[in-house]
Amino acid sequence: MSHSRRIVPSSTGTGGALARDEEFYVAFITFRVGDLLFRVPRKPFEEKSTAFSDMFKLPQSGPGNDSYNVCSDEDPLRLVGIDQQDFRSFLKVLLRNESPAKLNMSINEWIGALRLATMWDFDAERRKSIDVLDELLDEGALIRKLSIAREFGIQQWLQPICEELTTRTATLAPDQARQLDLGFLDSIHLAREAHLKSILYHIVTKYLQPVCFCGGDLSADRRAVVRSPEWYFQCDSDACKREFTIGDAIRMSPHISKTDIQEDLGQIANSMLVQRLMKSSI
Repeated sequence: MSHSRRIVPSSTGTGGALARDEEFYVAFITFRVGDLLFRVPRKPFEEKSTAFSDMFKLPQSGPGNDSYNVCSDEDPLRLVGIDQQDFRSFLKVLLRNESPAKLNMSINEWIGALRLATMWDFDAERRKSIDVLDELLDEGALIRKLSIAREFGIQQWLQPICEELTTRTATLAPDQARQLDLGFLDSIHLAREAHLKSILYHIVTKYLQPVCFCGGDLSADRRAVVRSPEWYFQCDSDACKREFTIGDAIRMSPHISKTDIQEDLGQIANSMLVQRLMKSSI
């Protein structure tokens, strides 16, 4: 005697309404993106995004729609302005419980997934996309990483990238600078100049120790470090308070001979002062 059970079509039942199992009856939703239909389980959208869960609470009245099958092929949910490849990439991250290596997605695909996860408030998918992109984008992709961080508000990337752009000795190549807007370039330009000023002020005050004509010590006028187009030192004496340019301060150092000034002042100026960067190249 066979112990196998026959699969009986539901139409052969008693004619009464059949119940749907709460755990293993999967509800679906159909999306239209451009000229393509995507039919996927509804549950991840309902559980992970308030934008979609709120929408699913509304009555469904289209053809083929009910509480389990929201937005059917006959009446799909149309996603206007969404790129098909971005949506496909997002679905891979959302629905496939696989490692990033098995997903085998390119950097552009991960960016597409991040774009939609951010737009629709899928927090876990956003974090996963950010973590993967952080691994895929190497140091040579600093500007691209900066653009991604600014577009999607990735704060944990912005601070170290801005610090790197501010403190590194190398400037941006013209093609890199063109990827950034002028307002941001101007901010980096000012930050780099302030950083260079602080380094030079430290060198002059600690090692050259310039002295004013009145005998008072010169120190950096910190109010002018960022705002002023010139770089000033100020006499510490309350009776004097004269201001001097960086060149004057170097000449007033008791540790530099006149011969040294002639040979070294130009080198100091060229290596530090002339590095004040134009906006087009930071």
